[in-house]
Amino acid sequence: MKPAKKPVPKSVVGKRILFPLARIDVEATQGRVFGLAARLASKGAHVDVMSHHEDTVERAKKRLANLENVRVIHNTSRPVHWTPQRRDDIVRAFIKDNMDLRIPGTDMPYWKSAAFDDFRGHVSAHTFDPLAKDYDLIMLPIPSMDESPALEADVLVSNCFFHAKENSIPVLGLQIYPALQSPRIYYRLLNHILVRSEVEADVYRRGGVPSERLYVLGDDRDCYCLNAIEDVYKNLLFDEKIKVEKNELFIVITNHSRYRAQVIETIKAIAKLPFPAVVCFVKVQFEVRDLHEDQIFDELIKPHLDKLGKYYMSDITAIGKLSMLCDVSIATTYVTPLLFAAQYGKGAVVYNPIRAHAGRQDGIEFITREDALRHHLTAEYARKQARANVIDIVGEIVS
Repeated sequence: MKPAKKPVPKSVVGKRILFPLARIDVEATQGRVFGLAARLASKGAHVDVMSHHEDTVERAKKRLANLENVRVIHNTSRPVHWTPQRRDDIVRAFIKDNMDLRIPGTDMPYWKSAAFDDFRGHVSAHTFDPLAKDYDLIMLPIPSMDESPALEADVLVSNCFFHAKENSIPVLGLQIYPALQSPRIYYRLLNHILVRSEVEADVYRRGGVPSERLYVLGDDRDCYCLNAIEDVYKNLLFDEKIKVEKNELFIVITNHSRYRAQVIETIKAIAKLPFPAVVCFVKVQFEVRDLHEDQIFDELIKPHLDKLGKYYMSDITAIGKLSMLCDVSIATTYVTPLLFAAQYGKGAVVYNPIRAHAGRQDGIEFITREDALRHHLTAEYARKQARANVIDIVGEIVS
């Protein structure tokens, strides 16, 4: 089958995005879904996070506080008082529109089972004020057939779809729940659908959605924002202290007292890469008699790191967080953090020219030549560039 569309990175600066959220969507992701709004705002988009639910609004304000380009809107509903005659007129209109529709496999008209039960009983008693017309995109979570949103939330989303159609605003659906649970009507209502994997994209293809309308999200943090399963290690992806751009390869190097020459060779190889690389050097403390590791580091390692321009320092206590944030983890011997990084889909490398070549084991590459190390890091950089994040996808849609 044709793969989902791969976006060409474009800017979202100045674009206005409406992000309506139901309480159920926020609770399903433990609030991580707000991270998409934060990511878009950090790149210059103006994001309106909207909900009818007061607690959800307060939660959004707390999570998105101090972000210049984010506005949290509490869109409260107004009651609608239907006269019996007006309600009957709506039912007659429903019957007229569905007069020729039969229940599959039978001769029974669809309206006979729905007009006076599901339809008449669910004519909304709520409405909302009109939305602003100058949005460039509406992005909203796709609900689940097995866990329906509250009635007011459903009405608010319906208003968003109506507003989008009336004003030619594209709508991007976000996949939180299993794709098999997505209501089939959304296959037609949504202009674009964002999923976390090709497996989910294939569910929509089988339902008739063309690949041109499907986007597969590849960024680890953005995917986790839409994941209903919590992972305590993936929570570390939201650390804001280390800033690495998509066009930079973030490499973690773990120090070792016996292989300092190989550590230096690793840094020199990184310095020769034809693309931006950011290094975090994990200083493992060693002490031999009166000689402390800090003294050795300042004399042997730091001059080579200074030539890189941009690097961070850390100690071994932060290795779990760094393994989650990095693109590639490098050590001069097989250490546990490499296996941890590999299990989360990160690049993991043992670089040591004096060791026998061991190929690939447990998802870890064993490399013995500097040119092979540079080649491997270049491949990891290409893999990172191929993974779309929410900025890439939204930028493609609104450009």
